[in-house]
Parts: sequence; structure tokens; C-alpha cells
Amino acid sequence: MNIEQARFNMIEQQIRPWDVLDKGVLGLLAIVRREDFVPAAYKALAFVDTEVPLPEGESMLAPRVEARMLQDLQVQRHERVLEIGAGSGFMAALLGHRAQSVISLEVKPALARLATENLRRTEVNVERMEADKMDRIADTDIAGSNEDYRADFRRDWENRYAGAGATWETYQPAYEYGYRTAGDPRYRGRDWSDVEDDLRTDYLRSNPNSTWDRMKGAVRYGWEKVTGKR
Repeated sequence: MNIEQARFNMIEQQIRPWDVLDKGVLGLLAIVRREDFVPAAYKALAFVDTEVPLPEGESMLAPRVEARMLQDLQVQRHERVLEIGAGSGFMAALLGHRAQSVISLEVKPALARLATENLRRTEVNVERMEADKMDRIADTDIAGSNEDYRADFRRDWENRYAGAGATWETYQPAYEYGYRTAGDPRYRGRDWSDVEDDLRTDYLRSNPNSTWDRMKGAVRYGWEKVTGKR
């Protein structure tokens, strides 16, 4: 396979037609070697319009989705980025070329090791992946400046779920998932009815031992609280 031709075709045939026209983004995709972040068993899929399997049941997003997210984020050079979910490290590498610095956290050990190894070969400023860091800052997205959200989510849990014996620790990830995805560029500005199927698939991929019917109320509450629909 001609690697550079495949990279060119990916940009011109997949990414540009998806309205990714930012020259800075297109330039990055031409120089950051996506194939170096794809597991060896799937190297042939590095430039294909598909999600590439990763360890622990996760996957790399399709190239056009990664590019669109990077364009929509509009990260500036003076900004510092916190990425939750490192995956293969590819998005962190792209962000590292645009931001002042990137901290990328991954709770799944196999992915943390993969991203660390991949990013070690780059020259971008991305802090080393450590799976246990997620525990130490797990409250970052909800705590601090967003303490009001955390308190509101807990009140909703007390009103709807606590009486049935369900613990806050069981439902907290669902509230926080709804909170985080409300700001995800893939879902921003859309109604719950438009995104529920996608959120269900994504949530169950990350929480295979959970059930959507049980958790979707908490996810939706977090989503609608942040989007102002509640």
C-alpha cells in the first residue's frame, strides 16, 4: 500500500466532503501519522472510513469524525486541554499540536498503556497516560466550578432512585455521562430524541455490565440539565 497516497485519499475523499475545510486541521491530518496509532492487527484499516477496534472493547473513531471534532473544538495555542478517554492517543496527539498542553486520562489499563506508548514516539506536549489518575480527578467535570450540577444530580438521585435501594455510586456515572456528552461536538445543539440511540450505543460500549433502560433516566437528566432543557 502506498501510505502517502492512502493518507491523501482519506483527506480528500472522506474528510473534506464532511465539511472539514479548516486548513490547519487538514494540514495536521497530513503530518500526524494515524497509522502509528492503529493496533498492528488493523494497520490496513488506518485510512479506511470505519471505526478501528481497540483493546477492551473500545474503538478509534472514523477519520472524518475525528477531523470534524478537531475542527469544531477550535482549540487555540494558549489553551490547555483535558481529554477524558485516551483511546489510542491519536486525538491527544492532534490536540497537542494545537494546544499549549494536553492531559489525557484513561481509566482502562490496556488503553492507557497503548496511548502512552504511541504518544511517546511523538513530540507533542501530552502528559503521560495513567489509568489510576481517573480516580484522583474523577470529580473534575462535576466538582469545583460545577458543584451546583453535582448537588442537583444527587438530589434527583435521592428523589427517584435512593428509595429503591440504589446507591449514588451506581447512578453517578450515568449522570456524569449525560453531563459530558451534552458538550460533545458530535451531539451539541441536538435534541434528546435525536441522540438517544447514539448515546445508548456509546454508553453500553463503555459500561457493558449496565443496562440502558435502568440508567437512561439519569443520563437524560444530566444531558437536559446542562443543555437547559430541564
